[in-house]
Amino acid sequence: MTEWVLHHRRGVLINGNDHPVPEIASRLGRNPDVPGSAIVLPLMHGGQVLGVLCAGHHTPGSLTSRHASGMRDLAPIFATSLVNAQRFAAIAGQSVSDPLTGLFNHGGFDRRLREELERSARSQLSGALIMLDLDQFKHVNDTYGHLTGDAVIRLIATKAIKGQTRSYDVPCRVGGDEFAVILPHTSLSDALTVAERIRQAVMNAPTDTVGVPVGTVGASLGVAVFPATGINADELVARADQAMYRAKNLGRNRVQVSGAA
Repeated sequence: MTEWVLHHRRGVLINGNDHPVPEIASRLGRNPDVPGSAIVLPLMHGGQVLGVLCAGHHTPGSLTSRHASGMRDLAPIFATSLVNAQRFAAIAGQSVSDPLTGLFNHGGFDRRLREELERSARSQLSGALIMLDLDQFKHVNDTYGHLTGDAVIRLIATKAIKGQTRSYDVPCRVGGDEFAVILPHTSLSDALTVAERIRQAVMNAPTDTVGVPVGTVGASLGVAVFPATGINADELVARADQAMYRAKNLGRNRVQVSGAA
């Protein structure tokens, strides 16, 4: 019945298996699960069908044209509320999402990291943070141009970072060529495994598909483990950053662990 309402953009009042519209009566006869009395109305906004508004009762005759009229008055209000909720969700998503990669941006990273630290303190389970900076990315921008650089960033974010993390990990782009990955419920050894997997994926990313030879860009990564208690977000980021800069100073394209973690 919902399909009919969505297709015809018309509401229906149902009482029993009889209906003046033959197509609806036929559908009722084939569906034993239809309630005895029901009202199904389309939710319309700006000429678009957003969904349906339904009410039902097991006794035929319980819902009448008076109820249908009242629901028709309410339907535009529900439709407007639904559109506003969708717009709010879109704006909220844009405020924490990086438009180039679709990963969390710096604001989203800050929020999710603090949430994870609070969750860790409650559950008494540790986790880890990876901070990552691309090596030789300035050379890509200078040699191939910023549009190609954007394409490389997008490809690495998708293939080498998001593609190498678990569904519940939180990959973020926190700067131009800087990334972070929050790893909930993760030991140091597991965090190092993920970090090394990302490092290798960056080196092997198919950047030749956007005109940059494979292996041109590498990554230096720093790993810091956060305990269940005793560290705040700023201190954790500083530890992971220090380890990442140590990887840079030791020759780049490697993983280092925070000595204070």
